[in-house]
Amino acid sequence: MEHKEVVLLLLLFLKSGQGEPLDDYVNTQGASLFSVTKKQLRAGSIEECAAKCEEEKEFTCRYFHCRCIYPEICNSDGHSNITVKSNNV
Repeated sequence: MEHKEVVLLLLLFLKSGQGEPLDDYVNTQGASLFSVTKKQLRAGSIEECAAKCEEEKEFTCRYFHCRCIYPEICNSDGHSNITVKSNNV
């Protein structure tokens, strides 16, 4: 296998954006990252929230926090806070 083929295969393997939006994140309850960048986006699901964060051009998405504001679609207690951080922080 030539050097070019190895590099191409490596780049294809490491390319982000493949698979599901949440594949690059891990759920970390009770953890948070502090940043001066505070931007709020509306999303219909956790997956949509992750996708919008990844598409952001003003900063590198390393963390997002989803807060459920509609009790009828949250956990039974109506409180569903999800903190998710990137695996490659």
